[in-house]
Amino acid sequence: MIDQQLLKMIVKEYHPFSVVGDVEFRNLIKMLCPNYLIPSRKTVTQSLMPQLFNMTVECVKDTLNNVSAVCLTTDGWISRNNLSFISVTAHFIDPKNQTQISSVFLGCNSFDERHTSDNLSRFLRNTVDEWNLCHKLTTVVTDNASNKEVDSLQLKFR
Repeated sequence: MIDQQLLKMIVKEYHPFSVVGDVEFRNLIKMLCPNYLIPSRKTVTQSLMPQLFNMTVECVKDTLNNVSAVCLTTDGWISRNNLSFISVTAHFIDPKNQTQISSVFLGCNSFDERHTSDNLSRFLRNTVDEWNLCHKLTTVVTDNASNKEVDSLQLKFR
């Protein structure tokens, strides 16, 4: 439980992984729980964090499995160092609270291909397949890209 709370602290409060090696942090934890062995930075990054990530993905997939309809929003951009990215977010009515719209971030991926409608539709199709949303997808909203390739994306994605 302490490992999980440590991960939550790192993730939600944007602490660096190196916090586990900080002398004063270690002293504080030893005072609070002398028998607790603080994991190393390597254990946090190579074991605990991937476990948390996989559990979170499974939780999101389980949630999406229980909804009847999903809309996607996507945005693409090029970073200052000329790397291209696309993010995808799913929006749905919360199955536990039918009056609440919920959103989950499905990912932010590098996108090295040209931003043609074929490439974008292939990327979105792979994302839909990866999250098992094929029969639940109602709408995909893209950014207001100035290239004309995006205009034909709707037809190619169907």
